[in-house]
Amino acid sequence: MATYSDCHVLQQDICVKRGDRRTQRFTLKVAGVPVDVAGLTAKLTVNPEKDPSDETGQLFEIAGVPSSPTTLGYFDFTPSAPQALQTPDTYFYDVQITDSGGKPITLAEGKWTVEADITDAGT
Repeated sequence: MATYSDCHVLQQDICVKRGDRRTQRFTLKVAGVPVDVAGLTAKLTVNPEKDPSDETGQLFEIAGVPSSPTTLGYFDFTPSAPQALQTPDTYFYDVQITDSGGKPITLAEGKWTVEADITDAGT
């Protein structure tokens, strides 16, 4: 079951294994109906602080890729190899959508936990 903040932002924690480049998919919906994401941009930003005072401490940012067909409202976020090799710890993320008029909307937020693994241990 989805949980939303008082600001109508999806509260979703994500757990990944260090080195894994699994795609995270988010769906933009209004009143339960998918929104056509053609012409929109999206980014997923990971930070060690839950409430940072500025952008200087960000670990990384992933550009969202609209999935076809765009009428389903999907944005996919796939970390690069260096982004996937973060030190195991609990960080924080949010997903922000920007419409064609430049208005940003925070779609989701939560913890971004990186767990140690065996194959990529320490690399």
